[in-house]
Amino acid sequence: MVFIIFVLLVLTSGYQCDCTQINSSINNGFSPSKCTFFSNTRSYCFNNYFNFSTRILNFENVNILQNMEFTNNGDKYWQNIHKSTLFENVSLIISCPLHFNNTLNIESGAVINVINNKTIFGLFSEAGNLNITNPELNKPRIILWNSTYIHLNKNITGRPDFQILNPNGNTKCFDVFSLNNQNNLDVYITTTDHISSLMFEYSYNFTDGKGYLISNKKMIRFCPNGIQLDTNVICTLKKEMYTNDSPTTMEGDFDYPHCPCNSDSTVNCRLKFSEMFDLYNMSDFDILNTELLVDRNIKVTNLKRVKQVTINDDTKLDISAHFDNMIFSFSFGVLENGVYGNK
Repeated sequence: MVFIIFVLLVLTSGYQCDCTQINSSINNGFSPSKCTFFSNTRSYCFNNYFNFSTRILNFENVNILQNMEFTNNGDKYWQNIHKSTLFENVSLIISCPLHFNNTLNIESGAVINVINNKTIFGLFSEAGNLNITNPELNKPRIILWNSTYIHLNKNITGRPDFQILNPNGNTKCFDVFSLNNQNNLDVYITTTDHISSLMFEYSYNFTDGKGYLISNKKMIRFCPNGIQLDTNVICTLKKEMYTNDSPTTMEGDFDYPHCPCNSDSTVNCRLKFSEMFDLYNMSDFDILNTELLVDRNIKVTNLKRVKQVTINDDTKLDISAHFDNMIFSFSFGVLENGVYGNK
């Protein structure tokens, strides 16, 4: 009798998956069954919502294949991942305590959203290297919406210091973290075991470049060694009514929690409008430190004061505003307006 053994090896974009999740809970285990024992040589692949329950686990290698969420049943059960990769354009929601203790790779377009979900707290901790593929200005990859905890490890025995790596050949600044409060970085009273907000008073020195805490000290921007800080910050208004309040959920008024940026005079604050609406009400707010960027036909009402309005070619802006020392910049765009009195 001849026995034929088939060995299945899952490969995804060059990454090996030794173990895959079964359904949505740790209680269902992994496939194959041997993966229930967490060897320091196995890679685990996730592609759906996953609850760690009350377990505390240590993973050698984790690949996030599709949009998903990590959660558990309490804020004291830390999951530890030695090396992790988020595949291209993947969104990972973290609503549990999660520590990356050596290497975190975030591929093109991939994003981590850290949230507090009712009684479940998203806590983010990282030691070692953060490696972002094709990073960009005004598109931070790690976003703290309503979580108040981000621990960037420093001077901890047995853990490498947190580092932002500059991609090979990159000569431009890019954005890394968007925070909902500048104190998100200050996780403990002492500053000896983490990078604190005070360390960004001017800039923080990483091996490959400098980190800056800008936009009301709520966004970490990285610039490679020898590259001057780019102070342009672009926020996008996602709702019909302008507000000075920063969003605390992904469904909020702006695209990131470090927005709006008008109150920070150290940056060149710019405001774009989403594609969702054709009429925007600026609610009589004074946004004298903000430049409006108009790249499609819209109507803007109740605009009190703004630093500048820039209109793209072949674009029509219908505006109702108080035009006191306001600058308009356009070439072949069209401006229609109704001026209202002093406010």
